[in-house]
Amino acid sequence: MEKYSRYCSLGLFEEVGKFCRKCLVIMPCYNEEEMLFEHLGALQKQTGAEFDVAVVISRAMDAKAVLGKIRKKRYGYAVALMQRAQDTGSAGGFFLGDMYAVEKGYECVIFADVDGIPGQNDLVQKLVAEFDAGEKLVIPKNRLYYKEETVAVHGCLHHYGLVSCSIMRKCGLHYAPLYLGADDLEYGIRLQKLAKVRRIGRSVSHPFVVLGSKNFEREAVYNVNMALFAIPQNIKYYLYVAGFLPASFLAFGTKRAREYAKTVLWALLFRKYGAELSASLRKVEPQRREIEELENYGAVLSPIKSMGGKNVCIIGKSHSQNEGAKFFEGFSFIPKVFGKETLAFLASGNIIAASMIFAKKVWVKEGEEAFLIADNSNPLLWLCRMGAFFILLPGLVCFALITLLLNIARKENTWGYGLGGKRVFG
Repeated sequence: MEKYSRYCSLGLFEEVGKFCRKCLVIMPCYNEEEMLFEHLGALQKQTGAEFDVAVVISRAMDAKAVLGKIRKKRYGYAVALMQRAQDTGSAGGFFLGDMYAVEKGYECVIFADVDGIPGQNDLVQKLVAEFDAGEKLVIPKNRLYYKEETVAVHGCLHHYGLVSCSIMRKCGLHYAPLYLGADDLEYGIRLQKLAKVRRIGRSVSHPFVVLGSKNFEREAVYNVNMALFAIPQNIKYYLYVAGFLPASFLAFGTKRAREYAKTVLWALLFRKYGAELSASLRKVEPQRREIEELENYGAVLSPIKSMGGKNVCIIGKSHSQNEGAKFFEGFSFIPKVFGKETLAFLASGNIIAASMIFAKKVWVKEGEEAFLIADNSNPLLWLCRMGAFFILLPGLVCFALITLLLNIARKENTWGYGLGGKRVFG
């Protein structure tokens, strides 16, 4: 139990209501109190199935205030409220919920990101019905939206994926040291060794988020975690993260992009991930400006079809969270950005990395502003950078292949993680 202690450390633990102890919805929450109660309100509308909810909040939230609101709301389901004494990220939040479910004897769990809201009032009922029919791993559709427009639809374990506790007790719990990013990917790989995914037509609505357009440094953590823990299943992604991406960022990027690339290479070489990697990131303040009218850019890269405009290049549905993302979208957008000042508007890291090579300038949307990530406005300097790119790329591909083998050999055995030892919840 010693190695799990920091992930089980509680500041507050309270149980409210009458528990059914069959199905548990596990919902970690960092500091999104308004979103938390919107989600709990949506769960109140669920019909046809009994379930309990485990809300795992961070130390950044006022636990007593949250508890008071839960008691006042008098939900039709029971709530176990847990506050983590330490920042353990989303992986640590799900791990604590997993442990509660296993120790309390639940039959199945549903993993719910706080910002992924059920699309139908019978979603939980349908998930539990599939479980009752013998399914061990059930995942609904995940509708990703931007201003009510559906941008992409895919499945995600943390967006109302149901898992039988019988297979959790064999393969283990969420790998808490991942901290942030790829925790669902790693856990899903383990779960699918014991059960085939059953996909259903019900859905969850989740905001369309591309980390490079929200938190540039945080995307580095996700990329590294995914690269290290998706192998040997997804070698192509590892080669992209260790080869093409740093070559593009080092040759064409601004100082912020170069820092990003150096951090990724360091992390892959020394196998650094999770909280340690997050703490090591050094954010370089970039050149910023308010986002201008889209017509003022030579090209706009975006998956949002309703944007319109002859300079808008629809880049498809690939993004940093998508399963099997199509790296570079076949480079079909390159002629549209060549030599032009370009805005990457909710574009994924692979799209940004490719556009940096060919565009005159590349700005990336971050919140309500844009920051400069590449400046090729000097043709002579651009030719020098192109030369540097072709020198760097073969070396980084070799680096990728060597570290790939090293990281396959060094990959942690997470099978059975978190099982056994001292009980936390009694």
